[in-house]
Amino acid sequence: MDVIGILARLSTGVAAVIAFILIIRSTFTLEKEDRTRIIDLLVIGAIIYLAHMIIPTYSTIYKPTALAGFLIFLYGFIILIYKKF
Repeated sequence: MDVIGILARLSTGVAAVIAFILIIRSTFTLEKEDRTRIIDLLVIGAIIYLAHMIIPTYSTIYKPTALAGFLIFLYGFIILIYKKF
């Protein structure tokens, strides 16, 4: 991998971390019970999504672990948007 590819991956990772922090930070304006539920969904979804890098996968078109994590994170994000507005 060349230097540009490494920098592109690094900048993408940094942007994803910053976006995740901003999303979590925006939940602090909600009520306590909504806030804890949404933060739990977002964190668990992110952990499951990132777990597909560790868990060995076999010849499949998509990675079911990454898909499940993404859907959980998306569900938490949709609830956040709904409660925020």
